[in-house]
Order: sequence, then structure tokens, then C-alpha cells
Amino acid sequence: MRQQAQQTPRMWPKSELPQPDASKKQGTQGEKNHAGQNSPKFFVQMSGAPGSGKSTLARQLAGALRERCGLGAVVINHDMIKSFFLDTTTTDLLDTPGNGMPFDTSAKLSYRLDLVLAEDMMQQGQGVVIVDSVCNYREAIDNGLGLATRYGYGYVYLECRVDDIGVLDGRLKGRVRGGGAMSSQRGGVYERPAGAESGGEAEGELFMKWMNPVRPVDGDEATVIVVDSRRQSTEECLDVVLKGLGCRN
Repeated sequence: MRQQAQQTPRMWPKSELPQPDASKKQGTQGEKNHAGQNSPKFFVQMSGAPGSGKSTLARQLAGALRERCGLGAVVINHDMIKSFFLDTTTTDLLDTPGNGMPFDTSAKLSYRLDLVLAEDMMQQGQGVVIVDSVCNYREAIDNGLGLATRYGYGYVYLECRVDDIGVLDGRLKGRVRGGGAMSSQRGGVYERPAGAESGGEAEGELFMKWMNPVRPVDGDEATVIVVDSRRQSTEECLDVVLKGLGCRN
């Protein structure tokens, strides 16, 4: 079932949606998107703990928006950007021996670059911009809302929820066994990423926070969509999101 945050979500402003022509039958939003008539634009901020299925859903969503709804969509992969910073050494840049960038510095720069790339995509008129990252702080929501407002995009908060820490742990360990983990990603709930320094907050405590993230509140111009990626298949989650965005084809 589709789950939403407790607060009432604010959908795409009605003034920005295609208005009916009194002389013609009003079609569905999906039909209008295929026809290329004033398609609304969305900035999608993914949210959820590592292993909750954000990246899988983000990729599937981008493809479905292009194929089913006629909307251009691009995904900004936060983990890939952060891994780039972690894996780039001073030897690569300056021809002098040295390690890669510290983990915390890489994380901060990655979040900034996420927004820079998102803004660039909006300036180019990309229909849907998806940022695939955790959303741990109110600041991330404020930054996303501000960017969306500046360029006339609807802000969508899309949370992938898994309420079982054991399921998350199994998924993360499976990613490592499959050889798909990057240096910025964890090999389990209780393991730090390969590129991270030791110390800091206990990993289990971090995951408990990520499993209950910060969400938009009443008064935010936001659409809030929460999917249960433990009990719903990727296709079921995708259907919930597409309906939330007004694309039902």
C-alpha cells in the first residue's frame, strides 16, 4: 500500500498544470505528457536508509518517466560522486604520494555537487531531476525546496522505507558479495564504508536515524510519497510513485 508521512502533502501547484480547453475533452496527465503539452517538471529528493532500494527505484523511475510518460529524467547518483572523491588521491592530481579525500569532506562536497548538478539540469530544462541520496537533515529539504521553487519545479520527497534493520543488513552484505559496493557504501549495517575513517557514531545508531528520516512538514510546498520497499516489489513501488506524479500510463 502507498504510505505517506503524517502531514498533508502539497501536490504540484494547480496553476502550473495544463488547464482544460473548454472546446476539447480533457485528457489524462499521462496523455498530455505524451503529447508534450506543458508537462510539469519535478525535482525528486530520494530518502531512506542505505539498502532501502533508493538507487534501484530511482533508475526505474527515470526509465518509466521517459518511456511511459514522455518526460525527460536524469538521476544524480550521490554515492558515485562521493566514491569519486574518496578514490581520487593526491597522486592522481598532483603527482605526489597521498591518500584520497577524507570521508567527511567527501560527503560534504558530494551533497554540494548534487545540488550544483541538479541546478544545471534544471537550467537546461530537464523535465525530472532525481537526486539519489539519503535525506538526513532539514537543511537538505530546505535546499531542495529552494532550488525547485527557483526554477519552477515541483518538489517531491520520495522515501523508500524498510522497517527491519536485519533486511537492510542482508541487502548491504549481498551488494558486497555481488561485487557492486563502492568505496562510499557500507558492507553491512554495523560496518563502516571502505573509504571511511574509524570512529564516529555507532553504525547501528546511525541506521536507526536513517530509518526514521526528517520529512517535509505542513506548510512546505512538497509532494510526499513513501513506499514500503520491503513489502512491495520495485514495480509496485514504481506504480505508486508514477500515480503520485500524475503519470498513470
